[in-house]
Amino acid sequence: MVVGNGFHEIRDQGDEAMVGVLQAYCGAGIVLLFTEETALSIQDQKNTAWNTYHPAFRYVHEKSGQGLRPAMDSGSPRDDDPMPMSWTECARRAGYCLLEAYTRRGRTIYPCPQSSGRNPSTSVVYFFVPETLAETLGLVS
Repeated sequence: MVVGNGFHEIRDQGDEAMVGVLQAYCGAGIVLLFTEETALSIQDQKNTAWNTYHPAFRYVHEKSGQGLRPAMDSGSPRDDDPMPMSWTECARRAGYCLLEAYTRRGRTIYPCPQSSGRNPSTSVVYFFVPETLAETLGLVS
């Protein structure tokens, strides 16, 4: 199934609800290819003011009950800027395996990576295969 920037539009999508949606697809054996905008932390938005559309995009989606999610786990959560579970973690909990070789990240938000090497992208094209199918096909070790 190919979804172009649409999973974030699911209303009232708490972490467990999003895992449930993905579990239903995984249970049906559906391979997921989808693009999603990446939720950026408030600190990342402050540090990269040139990336101006993201603050409004995140705000509007959160107000409407939709949800942007970080691409990958962002590390330890901050009390002043709680982030939802990442798309990768939601899919993993739902029974999917991320095929990194076919996953593509959009442009990064910092002109140069931080000293930690971290440089989130504005969007990601994900390629998820149900874990059992990936094992059967020898895609995971």
